[in-house]
This record gives sequence, structure tokens and C-alpha cells, in this order.
Amino acid sequence: MTQLHFVGPWDLAARLPVLPAPGTAPVVLIESRAKSSALPYHKKKLVLVLSALRHFAAELRAAGHDVQVVNARSYVDGLREVAARRGA
Repeated sequence: MTQLHFVGPWDLAARLPVLPAPGTAPVVLIESRAKSSALPYHKKKLVLVLSALRHFAAELRAAGHDVQVVNARSYVDGLREVAARRGA
């Protein structure tokens, strides 16, 4: 069984204790559509949040991490999708 490491958009820091050693387990980042519609966020703020998430994913990939970025209805749906795809 594969272990997945979820990093929320509120935790975009390369020194997180949840991050596995590069190449050992996948890191999952989720773009949640439910979260973006939960509050009346300004569109420019949403752009900044998604941009930060995608840049963080690129940084992790450059460091050798296996990163999966998923656009899903919710965080739970995104994790289920990745788990089903990876056999976790």
C-alpha cells in the first residue's frame, strides 16, 4: 500500500515535517473547488493561492519529490482520487 502525504494550501513550506524524503512517497496538493467557493474570495486572491500552490509543487519536483497536483471538488474527493489511482 502506498502512503500519501497531503499538503494543504495553508502549509506551503519545504521544511514541513509531513514531507517525506525526496523520491520515497508521493506528495499530494489539491486545488479544491469547494474551498474556493466557500467564501466570497476576491478573484485575485484565488489566483495568488493557486499560483503559490503550483510554484510550491514545482519547487518540490525540482528537489526530487513525486508531486501529484489534483483539481477536485473537495480535499476529500481529491485524496480519494489519488488514492484510487495509486492503489493507496
